[in-house]
Amino acid sequence: MDARLTKQLVDALPVRQADPESKLADLTSRELEVATLLAEGQSNKQIAKELEISQETVKVHVKHVLNKLKLNSRVKVALYMVQQK
Repeated sequence: MDARLTKQLVDALPVRQADPESKLADLTSRELEVATLLAEGQSNKQIAKELEISQETVKVHVKHVLNKLKLNSRVKVALYMVQQK
């Protein structure tokens, strides 16, 4: 999905109160960084450049984020992150 479209979708969502039992606590600090950048609509390449890591490492972090949050797409991660703000 295009990064601009993802950002527009996320920006259009209503803001909800953070869930006190949020699964975000299960993420490492690096996974949280990756999830935050995903929520901004950044690609793996952009995330890799921003965090100064390889794209393969980003893919691993994305996989871990998806598994820990029990989600199946980057867009769902973006939506989840917005809901947790």
